Amino acid sequence: MNTSPRSLVAATLPLLVFAAVFVLRADPAPDPLSTTRMADGTARLEATALAPNAYFRIESTADLQSWTTMVTLKSSASGSLQHDDTGAPRSDRRFYRLATVPAAETPLTGDHLATSTGDIVFHPVNHASFVMQWNGLTIYSDPVGGAAAYTGIPPADIIVVTHSHGDHYNSGTVSAIRAASGRVFAPQAVYNGMSATLKAVTTPLMNGTETDYSGIHIAAVPAYNLTSSYHVMGTGNSYVLTLGG
Repeated sequence: MNTSPRSLVAATLPLLVFAAVFVLRADPAPDPLSTTRMADGTARLEATALAPNAYFRIESTADLQSWTTMVTLKSSASGSLQHDDTGAPRSDRRFYRLATVPAAETPLTGDHLATSTGDIVFHPVNHASFVMQWNGLTIYSDPVGGAAAYTGIPPADIIVVTHSHGDHYNSGTVSAIRAASGRVFAPQAVYNGMSATLKAVTTPLMNGTETDYSGIHIAAVPAYNLTSSYHVMGTGNSYVLTLGG
């Protein structure tokens, strides 16, 4: 990842001490990344005077040696961005810096989780619909809303569907966002109602079954309501995906 550090902010949690440290560079002084301690301990990170509609990554470290990306963001039309680090209350000390993403890249925005084979990026869309990227794969969960809701996001290599309700499964959306070689994983109840075309690219998974695909272990876990019949036991899945350690 080619990035250039723009600014560095330290948050020492027990003492509630914050300091900004600027990294020397050849171009003009970096824009400040400020941090504010919220009442619940969350660290609010803000930056202004940035390039408008540009991509940035906020990186963090506890020792100023090993940096990891927390989140990829796109600045607003006015050149500002904001992110709340809700993990800050659980860290004794955390430093932050802002890194620019090369203009040629159009990354997926969202939170990062480091794995042994690269970061997973989590990009929320709406309700239960979200997208993950990892190791060159794009994974969709419960895609609905039509192709327009996923403009700018690569087609799906993997799609997981939890159950048949319209706010979780829409056959037209699944067909529109699936890559040519993409695979769908769905409960048997969803599979039974699919067209022959979708069935041909779908693996039905009952509660408690598991499979492997493209280096990802996919386990289907029961998902149901305890106190109503709205989600009947045995018809819906949650999924546990194991990848990159």
